[in-house]
Amino acid sequence: MKDTNKKKKGIMKKMTYKFLPVLILLLSFSCQEAEFVRFSDEYVALESPSSSIAESTTLSLPDGSSAFADNTMKITVYRSTSDFSQDLIVNMTVSYTFVEDTELTSAGEDASADFTLNKDISSLVIPAGKASTSFMLTAINDLSAKGDKQIVFEITGTSSGNFKLGQQDSQIGKSLTITANDDDCPIALSDWIGIYTVDEVFTAGGNEGLTLAGAFGESYELEFTALASDPTGTKVVITNTAGNDTYIADGTVMSFITCTGEVSFDSAPLNLALFANLTIQVSSYTEGSKVISASGPLGNFGPYEFVLTKQ
Repeated sequence: MKDTNKKKKGIMKKMTYKFLPVLILLLSFSCQEAEFVRFSDEYVALESPSSSIAESTTLSLPDGSSAFADNTMKITVYRSTSDFSQDLIVNMTVSYTFVEDTELTSAGEDASADFTLNKDISSLVIPAGKASTSFMLTAINDLSAKGDKQIVFEITGTSSGNFKLGQQDSQIGKSLTITANDDDCPIALSDWIGIYTVDEVFTAGGNEGLTLAGAFGESYELEFTALASDPTGTKVVITNTAGNDTYIADGTVMSFITCTGEVSFDSAPLNLALFANLTIQVSSYTEGSKVISASGPLGNFGPYEFVLTKQ
């Protein structure tokens, strides 16, 4: 029995020495593989795969009123690595398209004119010592009901081939899709084209109840036509109809402020009947009845209002 055990120990000893180089080689490969796995975990990515932005934001003004303004969004690109000693250049592309067909746009049409970026993202630099960098997307506020838009940012490469694009094998964050929500209100401008009667009166003060037409022995009637050069579809040109007197100067442009239901004129204050200027304080329009009204002080003659009704 003792001889048998000695023989087994001898054989095991010889096997150990025989396979030792193989074990060392395997350990060497194992270490190299571990290093490769760590290396492949280095990646660059956008902070999220999707997001949204409203076309405008509301600002509070010093006088207590508010106003709409362009809206902005901060977008961040970061790198996952153990070595931050060098600058990393991240190459990106961006596309802007309209999502749906509207009276003003078609789905898939280029929408780049409605946005700006504060940096050149084709070669975006993550500085040495930093894990990320950011840039700003600005949505330009307008009065055009052009529908929602889609912005797609995509990382296409880096200055170092060691970085994967997106988070590891999933590639999450390689691209970012942003929906820009159109917060404008559509208006069917063609429904407003036509002839309008004019009702006007002083509403208070010493001239209350008087009209310019009655005071001057005049008659007023207006015609609206679409402004040909207007891409927003919210502006009309006003002319006085033949055989009637001038109430609002020919060529005056009126704009529908669609979301608030107001109107504005390119001439402010607005001269009426070649007589005095109206400082408009309140205005409105009604879709169903096609009625437009505006009121305010008419020069120094007192509070005044006009109502335009489509015939």
